[in-house]
Amino acid sequence: MKENVTLDTLSKVMTTLVFAILISIAYYMIRDVGNNEIPVIAPVVVIGFFILTLGTSWAFHPTSYEVNDNGLLIHRPVGALTITKDQIVNIEPVDAAKLRFGLRLFASGGFFGYFGLYSSNSIGRYIRYTGHSKNLIMIETEKRRYVIGPDTETFAKAVLALG
Repeated sequence: MKENVTLDTLSKVMTTLVFAILISIAYYMIRDVGNNEIPVIAPVVVIGFFILTLGTSWAFHPTSYEVNDNGLLIHRPVGALTITKDQIVNIEPVDAAKLRFGLRLFASGGFFGYFGLYSSNSIGRYIRYTGHSKNLIMIETEKRRYVIGPDTETFAKAVLALG
C-alpha cells in the first residue's frame, strides 16, 4: 500500500515564498553586476549557495510512504528510507500539540514539508517526514524515533498494524 505525501497550506505558501524571495535576490544581484555596482563573484557565490540549499532540501523531502511485508518505506527523491518490521520497537499515534513547541535541530519547518531532526520535550529527539501536522504517527526503533503523517485513516491503520 502506497500513499503520496501532501503538503498543508503553510508548506505550500512557505515554499512559494522562499522561491520568490530567492529569485528576487538573484535578479537584483545580477542587475547590480550589469550596473557595475558589485563584482561578478558576489551573485555567483550567492546563487550557488541558493542552488545548493534548494537542491539539498528538495532531495531529502518526503514524497510518499509505502507499507509492504517488510515494513515501511519513506520515499524521497534521492532514495527511500526503510524501516523494517524487526527494527520497530513501538508504533503509536502522536498528538500534534505535543510537538508544537519543539525545536528544529537540523530540519525544514515548512519548505517542501516538515522533515529532518527535531526535538520535543514530550518525546525527545525524532526524525520527521511529513507534509502536514495531522494523523501523526511515531515509529520507535532501538536507535531512533520517526514521525510520519499519513493523509488517510486507512494508511494510518496499515502503519499502526506494523507494530
